[in-house]
Amino acid sequence: MSLVKDGLAKAWAEHLTERAEFPFFPHRHDAETVPPFGVVVVKRLRPLVPGEDAHEAEVRIVVVSDHAETTPAQHRSIAGVAYAAINLTPPFGVDEANGVRLCGFAVEDVQQATGNAEDGRKIYSDVFIITAGAAAVS
Repeated sequence: MSLVKDGLAKAWAEHLTERAEFPFFPHRHDAETVPPFGVVVVKRLRPLVPGEDAHEAEVRIVVVSDHAETTPAQHRSIAGVAYAAINLTPPFGVDEANGVRLCGFAVEDVQQATGNAEDGRKIYSDVFIITAGAAAVS
């Protein structure tokens, strides 16, 4: 996995965990993780200029809650906390520890779904689809 892709997922997961009432994980969560939680996935990086280290990133931030223990209204509240935390992300910044520079972002779409977790329990999820600019810190 590229350093930018990994660094962006880690940096954003750490930032969101600091600002939300539940944890966020880069790339995936452990099977034992109890909802609510979030996962930050960098789906793809596209170089903006060939040979340069500036990229357009497609980021998905997935917020999950347990259907059995959460009402739809409670899940909307959980997703609202995540949305507020996303909006508190400084649009331009450097995360030296994770080796990444964020160069602006926009939430393009939010998709809502219900489904089944890997262990079979029903879950609610909201997926925030974000386009971001990112580069490695040199």
